[in-house]
Amino acid sequence: MNEAEPGALIDPSPELIEAMTKNPKDRHVPATAVAAGGEVLVTFNLSDFPVASCNPYGVAAQHPDEFVKHLVDLDPAAIRQSITRMAGRRKDPPATSQDVRDYLGEMYIPRAMAPLRVTASWALRITPSTPASTRRSSFSATAAMA
Repeated sequence: MNEAEPGALIDPSPELIEAMTKNPKDRHVPATAVAAGGEVLVTFNLSDFPVASCNPYGVAAQHPDEFVKHLVDLDPAAIRQSITRMAGRRKDPPATSQDVRDYLGEMYIPRAMAPLRVTASWALRITPSTPASTRRSSFSATAAMA
């Protein structure tokens, strides 16, 4: 993770971990959110992070579908661009933006992916040999349609 985002790894103090009111095996998770100054703890496992254990620290647990839906509502073009980049990194097998969106929508975040209507230009299959100018124009056309 530090390669992709230097400084992303947070190591909360043992005292902070112990202060968490959550199950001992999960205390490090909200402690890390608090140590990082985070406001939202994104998890599929909401039952392990009830409001009562998160609120005292100013942290809210949120399902990934809800979190990404907020991001889509704020800036759908940026989310489309991220999905296009994800598709561009797929090599074996290659994937289209539509493939990635459909997979995320079917497996993990259906509400967040629903508003991202696929257009012909957005579904362009991007491979490592696709010229950068084509990638940009594909996204620009899609962003204009958002």
